Amino acid sequence: MARRRAPSPAILGLLLIVWGLLLVRLDAPWFGLYDENGAWIGTAVRNYRLYGALELRGLQTLNTGPVESPDAFRYYNHHPPLIVWTTALAGELFGFHEAAARWVAAAATLISVAAIYALARKLYKGKRPFWAAALYALTPAMLYFGRMPDHECLTLALGLLLAAVWVDYLRRPTRGRWLALAGLAILAVWTSWAGLLVVIVLAGWGGWRRGRGTARGSLGVGAVGLLALGVLLAYYQLAWPGTLPDLMDAFVWRTSSATFGPESPPFTALDWIGHLLTDSAIIYTPIVLILAGAGIFLIRREAEMARHMLIVLAIVGFGYLILLRNASYIHSYYKLFLAPPLALAASGAVAAAFQPGLRGRVRLLRPLVAGLLVAGGVFSLIVLDGYHRSGEHPFLERGGVNYMPLDVAAAFGDSTRPADRILSNLKRTSLAIEFYAFRDVTWSAGPEDALAALDSDPAPLVYAYCGEDEAPPALAAYPVEERAGCLFYRLRGESAP
Repeated sequence: MARRRAPSPAILGLLLIVWGLLLVRLDAPWFGLYDENGAWIGTAVRNYRLYGALELRGLQTLNTGPVESPDAFRYYNHHPPLIVWTTALAGELFGFHEAAARWVAAAATLISVAAIYALARKLYKGKRPFWAAALYALTPAMLYFGRMPDHECLTLALGLLLAAVWVDYLRRPTRGRWLALAGLAILAVWTSWAGLLVVIVLAGWGGWRRGRGTARGSLGVGAVGLLALGVLLAYYQLAWPGTLPDLMDAFVWRTSSATFGPESPPFTALDWIGHLLTDSAIIYTPIVLILAGAGIFLIRREAEMARHMLIVLAIVGFGYLILLRNASYIHSYYKLFLAPPLALAASGAVAAAFQPGLRGRVRLLRPLVAGLLVAGGVFSLIVLDGYHRSGEHPFLERGGVNYMPLDVAAAFGDSTRPADRILSNLKRTSLAIEFYAFRDVTWSAGPEDALAALDSDPAPLVYAYCGEDEAPPALAAYPVEERAGCLFYRLRGESAP
């Protein structure tokens, strides 16, 4: 029986450093870069607490304000539910706040760091597994987006665990390993559509290898993944009959070349490639991209299993971005699925530069690569600092005074009643305003829209006119109060207490 190698102190130190960096501003409000994901997941979790998860049939809803009728729920089944359920469980254990939600993502990211290290140890020798884990973890991609409540972090953890167990299964298939693969495949599919792609690609690779009787078992895991997909879709459709048409509309939109919404102008292939390179250079640093490019030229020296795994992970990462090209064009964090192949490729270049026995001019690679690593670390810290500061900027200005987003959200909540219909001239910039106000708001509405709503809707009505120094003359006859840079006009109904 082969003796297991104990993890090195270096990887344990790396995990501690990564965990510490993931905990920075864990309890910050949902106003930073892409923190809106936390706001929508927080909204779904809060609605479980308010109206009951069983009453909502476990579905995700986007109602940021009080809901008076079951018909008023806005269901959002564009994604599998596991990350929302996991965040809801964390809320029950640790309390309903931002830190609990981010803790789920951070824990998943830490697991993914350990998983890519374990995977690399099965593929490579020497210090390369450590470099793979370090280059994967110590980038803005993981240190910032790795604490973001959304589907990516949990998918990466499950996907890398799947890859590591699959390597063991292909080398020595056992019933226990197959059951582990089947269980991980179900969890991955119920976590995200990217998880489904991971299962399909790994199963296809295992079936293609046709070695030691593992092809049938690998395809069987793929079949389990597809069965899990069928059960998921059936559950969604039975729980809310509008799911499948809504999902099809979302799929058509997300696989299109629209620059934003379904009706927006299309982007070109060069536009998409430009976004891919720019976003990747920022969240992974140019250094990791350079090292990954160098590592690709060394792939011929590697064992077959290692080569195949790098190709499989690249197919998953790039395939997901290409398939959902609208979403990957808009959202930087969709590129997180490039992290595993980039880290594995880059680790090859670093390991080659620091291998013993280098002579002559080749030894100059060591200080060069060491300098690149230091530069990459500095670059990561600068980007990470900017990302964290993104949530600390004023939200609007009126009369020469800046107002922070939490103050504006509090003003919307304090100046309105739960039953009010609320319109505002502000553009919708973040779901977090509605989340913290505990109100649903119609954005981008002018004073004329408010007056038209007064004629067409009998509900109590409030119009919030924000960020403008001059009051709208058309609403001068209505009672008004000023809070946090906004004028709240009561067009119908009693004022808030």
